[in-house]
Amino acid sequence: MPSSTASSTMPTASSSTESPSADGPPGAPARLTPTRGPERQSTRPQTATPPPAGINRIARLVSVGTGGWLHSEWAAGFIGIRKLEARLGTRLLTRTTRSVSLTDAGEAYAAACRDILERVEEAERAASAEYRAPRGELTVTGSTTFGRRYLTPIALDFLGAYPDIVLNLRLSDRVLDLHQEHVDVGVRLGPLPDSALVARRVGEIRRVIVASPEYLARRGTPQAPSDLARHDCLEYLGSRSYFWDTFEEGIAEALRPRLRIDAAEPLVDAAMAGAGIGSFFSFHVAAAVRTGQLVPVLRGFEPLPLPAHLVYLGGGPLPLKVRAFLDFTAPRLKAALEADLV
Repeated sequence: MPSSTASSTMPTASSSTESPSADGPPGAPARLTPTRGPERQSTRPQTATPPPAGINRIARLVSVGTGGWLHSEWAAGFIGIRKLEARLGTRLLTRTTRSVSLTDAGEAYAAACRDILERVEEAERAASAEYRAPRGELTVTGSTTFGRRYLTPIALDFLGAYPDIVLNLRLSDRVLDLHQEHVDVGVRLGPLPDSALVARRVGEIRRVIVASPEYLARRGTPQAPSDLARHDCLEYLGSRSYFWDTFEEGIAEALRPRLRIDAAEPLVDAAMAGAGIGSFFSFHVAAAVRTGQLVPVLRGFEPLPLPAHLVYLGGGPLPLKVRAFLDFTAPRLKAALEADLV
């Protein structure tokens, strides 16, 4: 599927404000680091020039983060990393009589360096034409409900297919900056303004207004968005303008919300219980609509569907682990989203 240059969600990828995401208005921590397995021994003569001292120091620092630095290696490694600290002007390691650990600055620096070293390994593999299966640590982000419904099942299948991958799945309704927070792949919903991100479209979602049959029998079915002013409405806390104004400008101010919740799933439960009319993403309510527990209303007033993309950082060779995840996930996510278009 062709890729296009794009950005995170409605706000830019670096924004920490809410924007259209899978759980609501669109829309941590330390990265876990896998312990590296034994490297394959080559039978070819070792004629390559040793890596520069700076690379050795970075590799030693990353080794501390992975727990792979033996105490016996401390003396040689300490000198090299102290030189690195002097050049950077900051402390990277904390050493006690029993342990060696990274400072906060060291954690951030090691995470960035780990990405660089993985790219170097990938480039060497490509240059030497050696086959190597995808391996290493992969971080993927999406919103909470979207992640539970789609990303988690796909991730489990992906781990079964790629046993050398360690996957960090960060589910949050806050839009994460892929570069700043060392995220490899993100799910974004909505139009994507230009940025340094590359996007692969995987489908679309709709915004729908629903209510239970019992509520509609009791209060009547709205025929136009203006009728909602006479109904009890359910509101995603903090997202009134996004979920309601998209149906008709100014409708949000006229609504009479009886219940506000800051999570999609309990709000869907409230709608099924007959508490009022709610506006949701289609995948939030697909199962309930199929079983007749919720009924879509105002179908002729729905806004255009929102595109769904997998996004990742551009500007260099795509790591094998990222390429494998994109190729594995894209067709599965596309099929799942199509099935949930109600």
